Amino acid sequence: MKHRYKLNFKNIKELQSLIDEYFDQCEGKTIVDENGHPIIKNGREVKAGAKPATITGLVIHLGFHSRHDLITYIDNCDNEKIKEAIILAKTRCENYAEQRLYDAHGSRGAQFSLQFNFGWNDNTEKKEVSAVQIIDDIASIMRGAGGNDTTE
Repeated sequence: MKHRYKLNFKNIKELQSLIDEYFDQCEGKTIVDENGHPIIKNGREVKAGAKPATITGLVIHLGFHSRHDLITYIDNCDNEKIKEAIILAKTRCENYAEQRLYDAHGSRGAQFSLQFNFGWNDNTEKKEVSAVQIIDDIASIMRGAGGNDTTE
């Protein structure tokens, strides 16, 4: 498949290595105390240099120019193993964004990412609303219904 960008991989092995490297970089390095034990805060290891796993971060790391280029590559890729590896990596980014929905500091950004990068939709089914005509002239109603109008 011809493409206009220089990818950082030539085969599935190189691709998987790049994907693993990207997610390792996102996790950051565990900070340890003077005895070499991981520092734990709120039940989690404290990490230095951690960053969010994003589609655009993955795109850059793999050598694509844009998110659109990545999607086009997946759509036209003949190698099923490469296609699967990239789709799984995208799913890992989606998982990160979904987990942020439960984080008070990142929920709005996560909602945005899930909507625009992964097609999530927060619209509920729209119901049709009937127009209601308000009539404040009882005499005209009575004439229209064949009633007797004694007010004239």
